[in-house]
Amino acid sequence: MRHPRRLLPLLLLPAFLALPALPTDAQQQPADTAAPVAKPAGKYRYQLAMLQSWSAKSGFNLLLETSTDTRNIPADKLKLNLQVGDGKSWRFLSQDGPWKPGHDYRVRAVISPSKAELFIDGKSVAVSPGGFIPKAGEETDVVSGLPYKAITGDPEFVVRVSALKILAGDQTISADLPDPDATSLPLFLFDPQAPARLPVSLNTGDSVTIETTFRVVPAPAISEIAPFVDRYGQAVHANWDKKVTADEQLKAFADEEAERYAQWGLPTDRDAYGGYTASPWKEEPTGFYKIARRNGFDFLISPEGNPVFYTGVDTAPGVFERTFTGGREFLYEWLPPREGQFADAWTERGFSFPIANLIRKYGQADWAEQHMDSLEERIRHWGFCGVAKWSGDTRPGLPRQPVVRRSGVPKIVKMPDIFDVEVQSQFRETIRKNIEPQKGDPTVVGWSLGNEHEEIVLRSEITAILAKPATLPAKKAIIAHALKTRYDGDVAALAKAWQLPPAVTTIADLESATNAKAPAADIEAMRLFFADAYYGFVYRTFKEIDPNHLYFGFWIVHGWWESEADWHVMAKHVDVVGFDYYDREFQKPDLLKLIKQTGKPALIGEFSFPIFAKGYAANSSAVYSEAEAGELYAKWLEATSSNPHIVGVEWFQYRDQALTGRDAGEPNQQLTRGEHWAFGMVDTTDRPKWPLLERVREANLSAIKRRLELAK
Repeated sequence: MRHPRRLLPLLLLPAFLALPALPTDAQQQPADTAAPVAKPAGKYRYQLAMLQSWSAKSGFNLLLETSTDTRNIPADKLKLNLQVGDGKSWRFLSQDGPWKPGHDYRVRAVISPSKAELFIDGKSVAVSPGGFIPKAGEETDVVSGLPYKAITGDPEFVVRVSALKILAGDQTISADLPDPDATSLPLFLFDPQAPARLPVSLNTGDSVTIETTFRVVPAPAISEIAPFVDRYGQAVHANWDKKVTADEQLKAFADEEAERYAQWGLPTDRDAYGGYTASPWKEEPTGFYKIARRNGFDFLISPEGNPVFYTGVDTAPGVFERTFTGGREFLYEWLPPREGQFADAWTERGFSFPIANLIRKYGQADWAEQHMDSLEERIRHWGFCGVAKWSGDTRPGLPRQPVVRRSGVPKIVKMPDIFDVEVQSQFRETIRKNIEPQKGDPTVVGWSLGNEHEEIVLRSEITAILAKPATLPAKKAIIAHALKTRYDGDVAALAKAWQLPPAVTTIADLESATNAKAPAADIEAMRLFFADAYYGFVYRTFKEIDPNHLYFGFWIVHGWWESEADWHVMAKHVDVVGFDYYDREFQKPDLLKLIKQTGKPALIGEFSFPIFAKGYAANSSAVYSEAEAGELYAKWLEATSSNPHIVGVEWFQYRDQALTGRDAGEPNQQLTRGEHWAFGMVDTTDRPKWPLLERVREANLSAIKRRLELAK
């Protein structure tokens, strides 16, 4: 699956500033620094209209793409390609450049069960006889935009798409794309195209026509149109109501906030842990969060025994992502000295505009303490139960959900050798150091280890293990499992299936072989065996050290796995299924089916609707305004609190990311570096997004009432 955020990379980073990509959870995991990596070659890939399953050889993809041996990517190397799948193979229709700068190219792709044809400006440029099988499954939206990791190198151009229409049977669906001419080029460079998703219903035998218009525009030298970021961390080239232009506004915002809270007041029907004190029933208090089931509905129960629908905010309060400034100081209208009033906003390689704005707001001496006061007040007034993932240190009494990392535990490739007793001992000690001091803390909602894809056991890991020496405990274990469960103990049969020489006749021979070519089904069986052992060890270890708290797993992402079996194997070894899910809708059939099949309580650790405006990037769940984000939040809370198994949701994240990236990105970005989305409940100037928060508060406070009513 594509990463759920479908991130849109921007322009490009000189090689000498290159940073490596973090795991996608660094999607979410705060980061300030990274080490240099080697210079990559050039790659560019823009999906004009994509609805395909590459592995199933079904669907289509109309795209502009190229690759080069150097970082520079000239526009004349760009190709228009159409990929068409018939269920057995892919066919490719293409048209090379050059492309006339500024010309609006009208593209039409006609795909039928008997042939595919590509037109440019009304002229046929490629025809390919052959079949067509539409992509099947839950994801049936045609997607347009720059996918994650779509650019490596330095394109000498940008692509601006002005129209997209899909015609299929009696369906005509057009994308509501912003007029590219309405956005200045400097602002457009922050995010080179709004993503589009067009819901289409296609069946075998159907035809589809794609109509789109694009132009190729020379990319300006970034240094010639700088600066891009003002002294408050905002886009220089964007304007909006209440954009901060003076320090006095920051203090005025604080007064406005205090007045609003005076009108709202604090909820009076919640205990200190978010439990609903007006509930018609109550569980026996245990001093810790626990799970209960009433009339088919799972409930999180507060330490005081009251039912909770947990709502939290990620990365609050103490996480301040810095944006990388070294070598690209020209992007910023203002950067202060590293010493003096704004010293707290600097780290070795990055600067935090949010901290600088808090210093302006509260003063150099008191900003940190007053910010913590403000955060606690906000969490309560906004109707949240507490904070959530990636939240660092909090005030005593504020519920939280720590994420434990396995830093320092030896790895085979990506995963620890969970069959090695010495590795188990080190792993157990790492977990113990993290959780034992807090095992009596009632504000800990529960524990999790790692995040998302980093905890998925990959097929490539199993292949790598089979190439290791015979002494590796993991190798011995997975071979023994395959021999017993796949070949009924027959060494010769296994050796033949794995294309090993006839001389391999014993288990010792199997373990010594480093060139096995195990069939895909065997690799998958060994992978799931490894995963089951790994997740089981982690779960048992957490519960042995701290039996008081719940365990949530590793925040698996629906579809971002090797197979659906990963969800089921993980779910065996948790108290609550913790997962992250980025989509404009919660009610997706495949996800709901998994939740129901698991039969366990579940909690969503990350969801969000970032706002595509003011220079910030967009993803597949992005919206165009704070009010739209608020409406979607309310719909999500209604859907999730009505689901029998969902016991809470957590919003990613507390504040907007840095406009020029959070210093954890691809080694190909110059204007931005890493993620730069307006995920926040507050912006970079620490101003709450009131059109969003008004709906958030209403939804948060009504969620548990709705759930209790449904569970009567």
